[in-house]
Amino acid sequence: MLIDIPQSLSFILVTNITPGPNNISSAQTGLTIGYKNSLPYLLGIYTGVFCLLLFGAFASNAILAIFPGLEKILCIAGALYILYLAWKTLGANYAFNEKIKAKPLTYANGFLLQIMNPKAIIYCLTLYSSVLIGLSGHNLYLLMSAVISASVTFLSVSAWALGGTVIRNSMENKKIKSIVNIVLSLLLVGTAMQIIFSVF
Repeated sequence: MLIDIPQSLSFILVTNITPGPNNISSAQTGLTIGYKNSLPYLLGIYTGVFCLLLFGAFASNAILAIFPGLEKILCIAGALYILYLAWKTLGANYAFNEKIKAKPLTYANGFLLQIMNPKAIIYCLTLYSSVLIGLSGHNLYLLMSAVISASVTFLSVSAWALGGTVIRNSMENKKIKSIVNIVLSLLLVGTAMQIIFSVF
């Protein structure tokens, strides 16, 4: 098997569902103009993330081909970043401002947000330099993984746009928020540990 599928899926799912610029802005947009009117913005996010994923997939591949010794360094850096995400997720705040009254966000806004979204950029590089390192050199699998991961992103921002009010109300309950954050954090820690063990 080229990759550990459960490990990869847990990283992709947890990273996509936790709060970040894409999810929070999608929730706000869904609350202010509705899901249907938010679709151009959500599709812009999808396209931007897909482009970042392609860059991460093939840039990581090229870098490792030139500097094969970097594999361990990138894996360790990726694992440390995932542990950082776990720490941030543990104290994540799911609140957002429903009173925002701005012009509807467009496809271009969603696409351009990815260029300025450090979570998305680091996620894409980490995904291919550590979690999906086994796909290096397999171009078809790299392309398929980018399509799948970008689709997960689209489903995530759609869920936040559709369920913004429900998510907000549920996460106001401190007990529910703590349980959700602990479970998500533990999934990320497990992913990081598997990557570290695979290096040594």
